[in-house]
Amino acid sequence: MVSSANDLIRKIDFFESLDEKLVNNIARLCTELGYSSGDHIVRQGDSGLGLFFIIRGGIKVELEKSGVRTVVATMQPGDFFGELSLIDNKPRSANVICVEDTRCLVLTRDSFAKIMNKYPEIGFQIAKALAGRIRATNERLEEQAIGPAVQQQVVVTKVVTSGSSQSSVSTGVASETSREPNIKEKLRDLMTDTFGFMYGVKAMTRFSAALIGCPVTVDVATPGPHVLQTEIHDVKIVIFPASQDQMLRIAAFDDGAFSATIFQPHPDGSSVHSFESSLRRDQTLFLHVPRAAEPWLENS
Repeated sequence: MVSSANDLIRKIDFFESLDEKLVNNIARLCTELGYSSGDHIVRQGDSGLGLFFIIRGGIKVELEKSGVRTVVATMQPGDFFGELSLIDNKPRSANVICVEDTRCLVLTRDSFAKIMNKYPEIGFQIAKALAGRIRATNERLEEQAIGPAVQQQVVVTKVVTSGSSQSSVSTGVASETSREPNIKEKLRDLMTDTFGFMYGVKAMTRFSAALIGCPVTVDVATPGPHVLQTEIHDVKIVIFPASQDQMLRIAAFDDGAFSATIFQPHPDGSSVHSFESSLRRDQTLFLHVPRAAEPWLENS
């Protein structure tokens, strides 16, 4: 093997900052699969199985359009692909074909969902990694924009990175002053979609989550060892046990638009609740998230 499973796992921005215990647990969930030269590991249009690390052999990534096939990448031992299929079930956008006998270490979406349910902090890292990819791609494309007074407004729904074969990028024209609010909105939407999928596949059945985007600070009324908080590009994320009542104190430090999305797990799926309004500087809201009822918003 080119390197240990732990070393391979840490190559991915989804997992690179996780502690050693978590990486060990992820490594134990991986299985080794073998393929013959010419085999399709992934077929364009199919659902992805999960994340693949190449440990021996090699593959090519091939796009097929209107009967024409184009090789867009080749990969060797130590490379990886398919990490986006851990967090979405959209059809794969390319064929992945073995160019020689190949062995891969595979983390399936089902196995990933199990560890996500136990360690929700993985969700933080995935949200951070995806937000970073979108921001970096947005900046690269804007550098290529033509004209001093106009910037390209870039909407990226999936980002091409090393080890990823799925992307969709569309561009339009907007003034420089409108660029930053738009990218913030796209980042917030991406995080909402990411957590929505995690709850949709029952990867988080023990925890509720609140995503809050606005010029505010957020304080948790009932802290504890299983309450997790982070901020990703101005979006506040709080994860807490679904078995307890929780209240979030939301204090505005500037005028602006308030938005909050609450995810709560249920045996037959999950529920999602959204709140939107405008806030004034120094205004305070209280977001109540009871364990067995719908959340509600209270003005101070």
